[in-house]
Amino acid sequence: MGQAPLVLRMKKKTRPFPAVTMKADLRIVPPQWMDWCIAHGFWITIGMALVIHLSHLISVRQTDPLYAQPLSGADPETYWKWALSLAGGDWLSMEVTGGKAFYYNPLYAYFLAPFIKIFGARFGPPHLAQALLGACIPLVQWLTARQMFGRGAALATGLLTAACAPLLFYEQMLLGEVLVVFFFSTAIWALVMGCDNERLSSAWFAAAGLATGIASAGRGNGVMLLPIIAVALVAWVRLNRRGPMLNGIKAGAIYLLGAAPPLLLIVWRNHHVAGAWALTTNAGPMFYIGNAHDSMGVFSNPASYDAIMKKYAGSAVPWLGELARSIAGHPLAFLQLLFVKVWLFLNSYDVADNVSYYLYARILPVLRWSPFTWATIVALGVYGIWVTRGDWRRQLVLYAFAVGFMASIVIVLVVGRYRLAFLLPMLIWAGAGVAEIVRGWLRRDSRQLVVAATVILVCGLLLHPWFSASIRRNAPRNAGIREIRMNDYSILANAYANAGRREEGIELLRMGTNEHPWESLLATQMATELNKAGRHTEALGTLREYQKRFPGEARTGYKLAAYLVNDKETTQAKVVLQAVLKAAPQNSEAQRLIKGL
Repeated sequence: MGQAPLVLRMKKKTRPFPAVTMKADLRIVPPQWMDWCIAHGFWITIGMALVIHLSHLISVRQTDPLYAQPLSGADPETYWKWALSLAGGDWLSMEVTGGKAFYYNPLYAYFLAPFIKIFGARFGPPHLAQALLGACIPLVQWLTARQMFGRGAALATGLLTAACAPLLFYEQMLLGEVLVVFFFSTAIWALVMGCDNERLSSAWFAAAGLATGIASAGRGNGVMLLPIIAVALVAWVRLNRRGPMLNGIKAGAIYLLGAAPPLLLIVWRNHHVAGAWALTTNAGPMFYIGNAHDSMGVFSNPASYDAIMKKYAGSAVPWLGELARSIAGHPLAFLQLLFVKVWLFLNSYDVADNVSYYLYARILPVLRWSPFTWATIVALGVYGIWVTRGDWRRQLVLYAFAVGFMASIVIVLVVGRYRLAFLLPMLIWAGAGVAEIVRGWLRRDSRQLVVAATVILVCGLLLHPWFSASIRRNAPRNAGIREIRMNDYSILANAYANAGRREEGIELLRMGTNEHPWESLLATQMATELNKAGRHTEALGTLREYQKRFPGEARTGYKLAAYLVNDKETTQAKVVLQAVLKAAPQNSEAQRLIKGL
């Protein structure tokens, strides 16, 4: 039987490597509206991407208290202050770095600076630019999927990318994730176009390298991806019989040369300013935090890290040497940690760093309504990999990007926003999987539909957040699963208060205290906000309720006693303070207050 492309009733584009093929089935007669949608997939993708991303921008502007303020003490504030300095004329970042090499990746700060220079310290222009840039990613994905799997898969890929909840969430944060994902998507498209060409286009490989280099200026793990892709190009040429191996070596070399300019520019700056031949100076600490024998594999300082900082007392720390000693002393712990990090990476639980995806999904409608989460996309992507496995040689670059990118994160540490670019190839395969499901539906192939449903459901179940190795840190043992950390409630409530929206912050803290009833910080913060809002009686009630559950707890007890003293209720205050001192005799604040009484 002949071969037919995955594209439904569309003309096959002539090129050396056609779209993924399936056995022809003349019984497939797609509805006219489906033919029309596939034929106009590019414009449909543009329209849906703009509608979704601009709607999300409007929702964020109206709802998110961090829209017009950087998150205090976190990366967004660092980048915003850095950009302010750049816009003020410090284009070599002398002031921010103190004349030292970059510690943070510089891409996002240099992206923000021109907006501040032109529009002033306003948050609207960069947010709009990020929304438009985010809306471009589905178009790039559409182009890549069309080249790989045809127009039907391209339309599915474009729409899935446009509505991808994790990408939407990080797009509007004052973080560089949208830039990193955009340039990585451009790199994948250029690689596919360079390979899927009569003569292995050098221009496309150079463009792919340049895009990867720029992305690496925003997320340093891209540097580790460069040699993996270069080797994959050599193997691609060999496996697909595209001439002598020299062609692959040439393609890989051009790709690496294309990546050089943005990276060399950063190295030049660091050497010119600080005499350091390096991209950033945070690689050593990050490697140690993510791989020490007592590490959790996420961004959290292990005890050994603090001990090393104390040991060297401000002098230069040989992080890689300390890490080598840690691994040599605990080799089994290191191997076990690598396994845990692989699972953390693949699991759908979004390990929070600065902000929580799950908390924002409660307040932002686009995130709440989108069914296209990490688990959904990866599950569809796995099915797409399965149905296109017969054409695996042609997809070698996609495989190399997916595996190489995952390895470049796992070898360091896992944070939800660090792994976003992994979704790019998975979305392309997901588009191919959706197109094949549509084919099965049109030909009433119940067996294929059952197989697809089984693969997707099983993958979705295995990737469920409840099976994350990290989520269990959000609550004490036997307290159940908590997707949202206590700190996430506290941070966002502070942001509401700073934005003059105290009542919304109080409601958020109420949610937090219901979900984390043992956390004294949330109870105390809620009482403080209630008191500032003129709801003193409710503030006292909140503290008393906590004291009933956890008698003698110091933080809430001291706060309650202080309020009672102000209310001239000294007898009750003494009772509360005595309970605190019974549980914590060394509490100096309680001792000082009770002496004053």
